[in-house]
Amino acid sequence: MIADLICSIRKQLSGLYSPDEIESFIRILLQHYLNMSMADAYLSPHLPVSAKQLESVHVAVKLLGEYCPIQYITGVTEFYGLTMRVTADVLIPRPETEELVDWIIREERDAKPAKILDIGTGSGCIAVALATAFPAAEVTATDISCAALETAVRNAALHNVGIRAVQADILMEEAGQLFPAANFDLIVSNPPYVTCEEKQQMQPNVLNYEPHIALFPPSPLIFYECIAALGKKCLKPQGSIYFEINASLSSETEKILQNNHYQHIVMKKDIHDRWRFLRGKKKI
Repeated sequence: MIADLICSIRKQLSGLYSPDEIESFIRILLQHYLNMSMADAYLSPHLPVSAKQLESVHVAVKLLGEYCPIQYITGVTEFYGLTMRVTADVLIPRPETEELVDWIIREERDAKPAKILDIGTGSGCIAVALATAFPAAEVTATDISCAALETAVRNAALHNVGIRAVQADILMEEAGQLFPAANFDLIVSNPPYVTCEEKQQMQPNVLNYEPHIALFPPSPLIFYECIAALGKKCLKPQGSIYFEINASLSSETEKILQNNHYQHIVMKKDIHDRWRFLRGKKKI
């Protein structure tokens, strides 16, 4: 019965997660595996559950007990109102990145960028959200991981938008040759930015499951330095570059844009009052 299943989930996860997290997991598992809302479960507590459904939920709860993120278990997450497929090859999109996308859309609404480049696209969440917001734009998504690009392309198809996928290691000098000069109206990147010190404080659900290549850079600011230099070549005059940044390195990251002669530099805080986003414009 549904009521017994819910009680079992609560019991198995008790002590591992907060009560609110457990209730959230129950809601997601019921919807994903039984196509049932919590309201339906409370209205029909004696509804039987099939053996196949029970097995699926049992496996999911076991993985949760090992701190596997629920998004990897179900294979989907929500981002900026869009359903996104995720695999262990891509970072799970964060709410802060939704804030970045929202800022870009609001700032660029009138300009209507015709050509957009998303560097380190991962699941494609930024690229797909921007392609949805700017349907006339040509969106290019690049990543070092072919598996990540496959996920990004799947997510684009899921929402009937087109993105051009380009596999590249943006830290390699030859990567710049893949992108034409003065071609893009907008470049955006949420690159790896977690420092070694921060790594020690990370939770096991992140550290043990999410791809380290998407979290930890070879050195703290290397991606920002490389992408800022690329933007000088590939952005059109007055084109915009947007970053999600490490709050503890905000002033250092801002300095990179200044050193590369970007104008109208703006740094923005996230909802947790941390410096999280940075924007600059290429000189005319």
